[in-house]
Amino acid sequence: MRRQTLSAVVHLPTRPSVVVNPTTASPLYASRRSRTRNSSSPHPQPPSHLPLPTFRHYLRHQTTSAAPSPSASTAPPQTTYYTLFPTTLPHGPPPHGPFPVPLSALKTEYLRLQRTTHPDAQPAAQKARYEALSAHLGVAYRTLADPLLRGEYLLSLRGVGTEGEAEGTEGVEQDVLGTVLGAREVLELARGEEEVVEVGRENEERIERSEEVLGRAFEEDDLERARREVVRLRYWVGIRQAVAGWEAGKGGGVLHH
Repeated sequence: MRRQTLSAVVHLPTRPSVVVNPTTASPLYASRRSRTRNSSSPHPQPPSHLPLPTFRHYLRHQTTSAAPSPSASTAPPQTTYYTLFPTTLPHGPPPHGPFPVPLSALKTEYLRLQRTTHPDAQPAAQKARYEALSAHLGVAYRTLADPLLRGEYLLSLRGVGTEGEAEGTEGVEQDVLGTVLGAREVLELARGEEEVVEVGRENEERIERSEEVLGRAFEEDDLERARREVVRLRYWVGIRQAVAGWEAGKGGGVLHH
């Protein structure tokens, strides 16, 4: 049987790039522009990992003195996205806290933080810094609200990557490959909405089971099982997007023809 790559079968969901700080393994999302900006800029970008209270302290300190050295005792602690939402996620990431996230409470806290840090409500001299914080909060919220992105983020905190799993069929479990190929065939040949709805229904059940397995793996600190399940979930989300594309009249969404 001729080998084929999964990238020729299904496009995987777009994910934000994660840059891991080698000294702390805390992902820091930063734009290419902010990474190359001259440090003498009148509006330096704040460290993107700062929680709200620490960020405010950072702003006050910047108005009176130079930024502290990373090795100084006053340097802010490294944090995760979880520490940005202490009301909703007080126990932090698994295994200390649960994998499932209460989405309604997370959204409420996110909107409250965004109102507090909205750049338009800040003095002109502070606007650039608060724009960076507002963008960082947005990335954190979207990551934690999505089980797939959350799983990938949690693995990145522990130095575990999954990027290479999408390059070909080698190493991908056969049931995953067979399910993806089967969904592709149905969507290509479907003559009515009923067939597509059934593919979507079955796939939503797979997603639900996958999220449950992923949650147990993280809460038991089984990183290898979590890695495998993140790969599976990534393909199930790809099928979900393909079904949505077909239903929207786009001829199969993310699946190639």
